[in-house]
Amino acid sequence: MLLAWPLLAAATVDRLHEGVNLGVRFEAYSPLARTRELFARSLNPLGERRALARYAQRRLEVPEYTVDLAEEEFAVFVPKAPPPPQGYGLLVYVAPWQQATVPRRWQGVFERTGIIYVSAARSGNPEPELPRRMALALHGYGNIVARYHIDAERVYVGGFSGGARIAEVLALAYPDVFHGAVLDGSSDRIGTPLAPLPPPHLLELAQQRLRLVYVYGADDSYNAAQARYSMQSAATWCLPPTYRLVMAGRGHEPADAPTLLRALRLQEPAHEPAPPAATCRARHARQLHDEVAAVDAMLAAGERDAASTALRALDAAWAQSAGDDIRRLADALHYQ
Repeated sequence: MLLAWPLLAAATVDRLHEGVNLGVRFEAYSPLARTRELFARSLNPLGERRALARYAQRRLEVPEYTVDLAEEEFAVFVPKAPPPPQGYGLLVYVAPWQQATVPRRWQGVFERTGIIYVSAARSGNPEPELPRRMALALHGYGNIVARYHIDAERVYVGGFSGGARIAEVLALAYPDVFHGAVLDGSSDRIGTPLAPLPPPHLLELAQQRLRLVYVYGADDSYNAAQARYSMQSAATWCLPPTYRLVMAGRGHEPADAPTLLRALRLQEPAHEPAPPAATCRARHARQLHDEVAAVDAMLAAGERDAASTALRALDAAWAQSAGDDIRRLADALHYQ
């Protein structure tokens, strides 16, 4: 299911040649990457409040978009084989490096799976996360969908190292776009400020269909542990079963071709549906109700400092999934 609004503003439909395309420039902006949309989906409510307040304090308008596409370049791989009847698959990739490349060892994987690959330049670890790395990934997605027949059930986001962390945030914030994520060599616990929960309707959608595949080298002990914590948190938040692919004898390095192929195969729509999450959601609803009620009780008792501390904890754990309550409490506390 895609969003009801147009995917692109002022879209062009020029196609690229088959194989590797470097230095690609896109002209059309995706509404998915509008600044306020990015804020509302991927920032905690208190963080969103602070970001908007900074614009207001400086008497600045919130920009519609955070990048100038005329200055950006992308790398795109288009399989030579014709797409399946349902359309190509699509992998939007967030790299930790600054160059927009299509790793040679992966090109055969994209041919075998009928997947188009897109990745932005100047989107590596040194760049700001929301205004560049996330925004560029979404613009890349929108422009490819405008040009090619894409199977909406085979749209994935992935990345390596710091790029995998961005891919995880994108997958959670945009489960109406991405059906899965390949988290290669890094991940964060879900339900923390590093991987915040989206608004309730998007969290429910993620719980229905978002598939996370974790990839790491057997010798990459730190990220192996991070993957375990992230997988446990995915289960805590009622997401579908996750998958783990461990590369023997490898350290902190990008997936080899066989592992990437397995990761993409695990994303295929033919896999079993996610188990019902109603019981899990009900448990969270009770927990959230109790935590919100505790902050309300502190406010009623005049314990404003304690209420502010509890509100920050509520924001860190529940993020946009409790956005309405957090915004209400922040207003009552005149939270800045």
